[in-house]
Amino acid sequence: MAWQDIPNNPYWQYDDAPPDPGGAETALWATSTNGIRLNARGEEIYVNCRHKLIHPSQDSFPNEINKTFWSPALPFSPQAQDYFDRLDTAGDTTYIPYKQPLANYIDSLVALGGAYWDDMLSATSFVGVGIQGITVPLRDGMTVPTEENFVAGDLNQLTGLKGDKSTKLINTNVTGNSVSINDVSFSCYTTERGTSGRQYLSSFDKQVLQAGFTVPQRFTFKAQSGSVINIDSTTDTVGFIGLSRDNSADFDCYVMDREVTQVAASSDTGTTDFSLFAFRPLAPTGHNDCRISTYHIGPALDLATLEALQDTLITEVEAVWNTLVYQSDFANGATEWTAARGTNTAPDSPDASTNVMSYVPNVGIQSHYTRLSTSNINLTDEYLTQFEIYIPSSNVTVDGFKMTDWTSTTVFDNTIPTSDTWKSISFISKYENVGVPAIWQTAAGSVSFNGNGTDKIYIRNFRVSKQS
Repeated sequence: MAWQDIPNNPYWQYDDAPPDPGGAETALWATSTNGIRLNARGEEIYVNCRHKLIHPSQDSFPNEINKTFWSPALPFSPQAQDYFDRLDTAGDTTYIPYKQPLANYIDSLVALGGAYWDDMLSATSFVGVGIQGITVPLRDGMTVPTEENFVAGDLNQLTGLKGDKSTKLINTNVTGNSVSINDVSFSCYTTERGTSGRQYLSSFDKQVLQAGFTVPQRFTFKAQSGSVINIDSTTDTVGFIGLSRDNSADFDCYVMDREVTQVAASSDTGTTDFSLFAFRPLAPTGHNDCRISTYHIGPALDLATLEALQDTLITEVEAVWNTLVYQSDFANGATEWTAARGTNTAPDSPDASTNVMSYVPNVGIQSHYTRLSTSNINLTDEYLTQFEIYIPSSNVTVDGFKMTDWTSTTVFDNTIPTSDTWKSISFISKYENVGVPAIWQTAAGSVSFNGNGTDKIYIRNFRVSKQS
């Protein structure tokens, strides 16, 4: 009999010539060779083992087993794993590739505690999850929201949930008067400004975050009062917007790049539920077709701290798509793109931008598109497609676009107003029929129209990635 080390286990040994144990175990012992037998599944089994004395001077029991070795720390914190378990229960599987960014966000909130986690009343993520996950709270015990009329096509895992102009909203089920009048904060992170409606997150009508009238970079706040406060961003029309009040005299407003303290006495809270994308539970009004990635409702907190954590979440979710498949180089021409019933020109930009290609439709009633003619896109993988598009207001006919897998499946359909501004596009899809991304011009939503030979669309920084 000789004790041998068990490979890959520094704490245990096996007997390579174990004695016959006798009785009913003799038959099983007889099937072993050099201390190893096969079980019914064909797996090799050590028949007699002992704990190895790694430190001979220290006492140990013969059958001890090292828990640290066999029970390593879980890959995620208990709070993150609890969230994942509830996503599983909801039927969401889309979140799985985004576990690490979601866990990092939750762990950061847990570390801050208090208003950021233990006392927060409502918070979900609209990024890194599937449609089943949009009403799953980050922490068990938070109020569970209710969604109205959203479908999978409204959700982008990288940029969040998009409302509409008439029917879609999220009721957080947090009543306006359930928050403390002088200890409250709420926010949302917008990634796309709506074309109609104004509501972002509101409890009618004393606690309000909404888009301002007429000025694209203006946002309207009401903080536990009827006083209307307008704040303009100096940089952008989308991003983090929120307010926080910890006293009766004033409150903090946060708009993308600006944090402003406003003198406005608190007087009352709203009584209706806080809702996203529209007022509720009044007859829904003010529907906004904006896109929102995250939100929160709870006690007063530091808005800049929360905004930084949500910036990181959005960045890390996108970084999951870390294998570059194609990157445009329009600064050196458009040779990788083929125009159908139109003309590609690169470089050609409406401003000082680089890496820009233009497409002009030919004269005639027909469909007009340009397609990527060289890439490593296959028919089975999912891809993240990103680019920016610019449609001049001087166009006579062309006012939008859609993307297809060449002449097959539509992978992205979005009619946008002529706005003389770059619009960022980001979506996840397969190109499972042909494997060829194509950008079609549209007029009033139709791909077939009478081209005039002068209308243009500009495409910038076209990029395709996949998960490693």
